[in-house]
Amino acid sequence: AATGWEKLGERMLDGKVDRDVIPVGRAEGRFSAIQIKVEQSALEMFDVVVTFADGSSFSPPTRLVFKNGETSRVLDLPGDKRVIKKVDFKYGNLAGGGRAQVELWGKP
Repeated sequence: AATGWEKLGERMLDGKVDRDVIPVGRAEGRFSAIQIKVEQSALEMFDVVVTFADGSSFSPPTRLVFKNGETSRVLDLPGDKRVIKKVDFKYGNLAGGGRAQVELWGKP
């Protein structure tokens, strides 16, 4: 883990569905940015929607292609540090890809 980043959650994707959610919650604190890391397989991510504790959401323009072990660029969140309720994402497996593990990291 990079210094100053906290792991907020992870999901194993089986490739049978094309969307998933990583719940976060108040206990993890307030964050100014997120990063996504993909392990164990290649993956294409089409949409990322961050929902905050106050019900508002943020969807950065996203179309990310991950190789095994790759991390996204830093996705800065709008406004002051905020409590993240959940992060939804849509994805597709790449040719030759298998089960991928998606990790969500937050920068306080």
